[in-house]
Amino acid sequence: MKSSALFTLVILVSGILSFNISFAQGKVQPGGLSNADRAEQMTAELNQKLAFSKEQTASITKLHLNFLNNMEETRNDFDNKNAKSKLKVLDKIKKLNQEKEEAIKKLLKPDQLAVYETYLEEIKTVRKETFEAKPKPEGQKVKPVDNSKTTEFK
Repeated sequence: MKSSALFTLVILVSGILSFNISFAQGKVQPGGLSNADRAEQMTAELNQKLAFSKEQTASITKLHLNFLNNMEETRNDFDNKNAKSKLKVLDKIKKLNQEKEEAIKKLLKPDQLAVYETYLEEIKTVRKETFEAKPKPEGQKVKPVDNSKTTEFK
């Protein structure tokens, strides 16, 4: 009985360690997908709306993979920072996302671009509604964001 409990404990610990090692190396994302698989999934979701050519699919998948790899590094930075530094990391995340969106726009045909911009606006609206719907701790107030000072990239 004692040896079987020890054997079970050893198996459990080795399983946890192997999962942590592969997760720490960036091979598997929290959803169970690698960055490459996630990049393909992101591209496929957009492809349903935009009907990419083969060249566009390859280029956009590469953009998504680069974005996800950069985001992984940035998330690691976020986990290791204090509150003030975390704001800088959040700015970096926003910048990475804007760069990805702009790079995708450059690859699109005019008709695809119109659909993509509408898609981005829909996503922003849903995210805003989701954020506003989240319960806030008592006494916490949310300041409205002043987007008039935001620079648009063209």
